[in-house]
Amino acid sequence: MNADRINKQMLQIEIGEKGTPLFYTETVNIVGQYRRLKRKPTRKLINYFVQLKLNMAICLAVLAFSIWSGWTWGWGAIEIAGSVIMLFCIILNASFLASFIRLKNNLLKDERTSVLTLDDKGIELNKSNAQIVCMSWENVDFVRSFKETVCFFAKDEMGFVITVAKRYEKDILEYIQRVHPALRVI
Repeated sequence: MNADRINKQMLQIEIGEKGTPLFYTETVNIVGQYRRLKRKPTRKLINYFVQLKLNMAICLAVLAFSIWSGWTWGWGAIEIAGSVIMLFCIILNASFLASFIRLKNNLLKDERTSVLTLDDKGIELNKSNAQIVCMSWENVDFVRSFKETVCFFAKDEMGFVITVAKRYEKDILEYIQRVHPALRVI
């Protein structure tokens, strides 16, 4: 069993290893799609890192066509408007992608160890006694397992999500089944 300390009423897992780049990529995607996942918890997770690059490639192709069209047949309102709109879309997608990459890199730089505690009060993620995130069981809407993570979603629309590496899934789900069987697990 992965848990460092476990009993009938509490599960405590010390997370000493750093998360993988795939874990943090998925975490950033989950945070970016929090509201969408709250509305439809079984929704497929979109990889924004791939989607934004694809959007930029499509916009770049349309921009190239607009510029080619303008040079070939003359610059009209359609060619100018198309070029400006595509340039704006490329910049917008690039800024979103840069934000996601920056967030992922900041998460990757975090060297602190964490302790995940599930007890009768709720869930607590304690990062080296410097940052403590708590969620009461009454505020947990659902728990969902993704490819790299297990996530606790808050009921609040503007709430937050606690993500843990998938390797701890078995212990977490066993605890929930034993102590909080009514909690929705996806």
